[in-house]
Amino acid sequence: MNLTHEVRTPIFNIQGYIETLLNGAIEDNQVNRKFLQNAANSVERLVHLVNDLHEISKLESGSIPLVIEHFHIQKVVNEVFEEVGLKANQKQIRLEIKNDTNPDTLVDGDKNKYKQVLTNLIENAINYSPEGTKVSITCKNHDGIVDVSVTDQGIGIPDSEIDR
Repeated sequence: MNLTHEVRTPIFNIQGYIETLLNGAIEDNQVNRKFLQNAANSVERLVHLVNDLHEISKLESGSIPLVIEHFHIQKVVNEVFEEVGLKANQKQIRLEIKNDTNPDTLVDGDKNKYKQVLTNLIENAINYSPEGTKVSITCKNHDGIVDVSVTDQGIGIPDSEIDR
């Protein structure tokens, strides 16, 4: 990820919307609400970026304590889909769960951190997928190990950036 690009894009978007509104578009009821909503979406994207940077910093410093517990993987996946459903609907993106695990399947891990990672992956999938496509989560049980993957039709990550 090119951090400078990721931060500058929403800032420039916000700046452009506000300048346009200040230059007279605020009086146009068909434009003003749309531009304010677009600016709000860009602010939300910035907040997510800052939160992600904060979490990465804590991870790198080793200061994130993990709370390991048993939890139902499908329940967490359903909660994440519920939370991001409105955003997906706004982009006409269909959310799909492909599941071959038992609904009562328990996994061990930090439920909150797991949910945070899954939410981040799904939100990125929604943000970078074209309208009218789908985002899928696949849960597979391989001899007691549950593999969860996210698939979308977004632009993808360049091979040179995958390690990051």
